[in-house]
Amino acid sequence: EQEEIRLFLAAIYRLQMSMVGRIDDTSKALCENLTPNNQHSEFSLLFRLCWSKNVHEERDAPQQILLGAQHPAYCVLIALP
Repeated sequence: EQEEIRLFLAAIYRLQMSMVGRIDDTSKALCENLTPNNQHSEFSLLFRLCWSKNVHEERDAPQQILLGAQHPAYCVLIALP
């Protein structure tokens, strides 16, 4: 059980740092906001963060590219469920 919590927290912090987002926005991440990147499907995904309190229109919350890293301790793609 402790290992599951440790892995979850490591994944959420990697996602937060990669997206340069606030922890409350990244903790509300949904799997449906994670989509394949058709241009570079081998090493990247597209992700849209939940709307924060400062976002008023959908265009202010665009999809962002998640890139993998060559080191497993930093790779956000490895940490995703």
